[in-house]
Amino acid sequence: MVTYRIHFPLLLVRIWLLLKKRIMSLIIFGVTFFRDKKVIYALPQLYGIGKSSAYQICSHLGISPQQTIKELTDKQEFSIIKMIKENFVVEGNLEEQKKLSIQFYQKNGSIRGQRLRSGLPVRGQRTHSNAKTARRRLHLRLILRWMVEWFKTPVLKTGVSLFDTMGSNPIPSVFFL
Repeated sequence: MVTYRIHFPLLLVRIWLLLKKRIMSLIIFGVTFFRDKKVIYALPQLYGIGKSSAYQICSHLGISPQQTIKELTDKQEFSIIKMIKENFVVEGNLEEQKKLSIQFYQKNGSIRGQRLRSGLPVRGQRTHSNAKTARRRLHLRLILRWMVEWFKTPVLKTGVSLFDTMGSNPIPSVFFL
């Protein structure tokens, strides 16, 4: 019986090279693009880049949209990264920008900021027949806020229990739905 010894770090290097060849190819801003995807469908994985932006990047750099990630040269990969970095706001920067604009509306005291804070539709949509999820979340938020305030109040020494509905601070009927 013949046994073969494979040096463990060498085995890890071989596995890493296989994975790199077959699965991973390009990492931009922490997002991994798989090798077999076409460029036009891979770029929208970045937050802030859609299909039209991906097509615009490909046409500007002279890359065929039907080309896969594994067919890109290092120069093309670098040019894609450079163009995204210079011309687009993506990932964390875009999230920060959105967060700051929402905070601006909320501090401004406008109706838009109030509706953003309460989780309701902002741009004039109906709430009577639509936006049921937003209204449900608002309702739950109000109930939780009431519960926190109710449990913060000091307990009276009159022997009133939490489940006593005739006491000084009755539980609303909403909890028994």
